Amino acid sequence: MDLKSLSKLVEINGTSGNEKNVAKYLESELKKYGEVSYDNLGSIICEIKSGNPGKKVAVVAHMDEVCLMVKQVTNDF
Repeated sequence: MDLKSLSKLVEINGTSGNEKNVAKYLESELKKYGEVSYDNLGSIICEIKSGNPGKKVAVVAHMDEVCLMVKQVTNDF
């Protein structure tokens, strides 16, 4: 993934419970390299067939990001 793709990825709204746009973007990028599917929890799986049987590698990461909403700012501590 190049810097341009990474920049676009981090700009996508991916707050918890709203990861679908992140998943769509990752699917569009990953399908260039292999077959993309989803499991029942919404995880993305990309299988790259090399033609050589061997060890498998899993790259695991979260698609969601922390989101906070400030409702009020006061001088109270």
